[in-house]
Amino acid sequence: MAFQGKKIVAIIPARAGSKRVIYKNIRKLGGKSLVERAMELASSIDIIDKVVLSSDGDLILKEAQKFPSVLALKRPEEISGDKAPAISYVHHALAEVEKGGEYYDIIVILQPSSPFTLAADVRLTIEKLDFDKGIEASVSVMECDHAYHPLKLKRLKGDTLQAYLEEENGKTAAHEIPQLFVRNGSVYVASRKLVEQGIIISNVSNAHIMPRERSIDINDELDFSFAEFLFSKLERKHVG
Repeated sequence: MAFQGKKIVAIIPARAGSKRVIYKNIRKLGGKSLVERAMELASSIDIIDKVVLSSDGDLILKEAQKFPSVLALKRPEEISGDKAPAISYVHHALAEVEKGGEYYDIIVILQPSSPFTLAADVRLTIEKLDFDKGIEASVSVMECDHAYHPLKLKRLKGDTLQAYLEEENGKTAAHEIPQLFVRNGSVYVASRKLVEQGIIISNVSNAHIMPRERSIDINDELDFSFAEFLFSKLERKHVG
């Protein structure tokens, strides 16, 4: 396996300035904040050697006090805006966590906005790395919903629908169109080599497929409401 003999660091990015869901990363879902859930998840995975919380928000960083092994890093203002590239906080986190002489070979990014990710999802995404075959990046994905398949996309010319990519030609059933996948925003894994090149998602990456019900990516209030609904449904199932 690609991770054997390698040191792995997990970085949890959690900006304070969410615009569509105010204080998103410290919003509670089932009694725990989203960032707490992410730290709990990362800390439970035995192949991860170090967990880092990267944030520009003091209230978010305070959540790390619940996890003594987690390194809470205050992200500099210049790399905290919503337009700052993700690689900037990765480079900052690596520089800080390695000040004591450690060296990490594999970097994992876990998003707090994906609260239904399981430890198995993280581990399986890491296991998708294959350095012998030149696969230095892996990512979690979900199957594209049939209703939003690219072949179904249309544009309007006046009031008339026109094909965006190509005509459907009567192919509307799920089994008649190709199976496609999209990144679900949950887990990203990259080798140290890629990160040093400024790359997180390589053009050649392997994928771990997650089901739709675990692929919720909270970006607005509707997403959060749906996450609350799913969580309450899961709770009822476990109680029952």
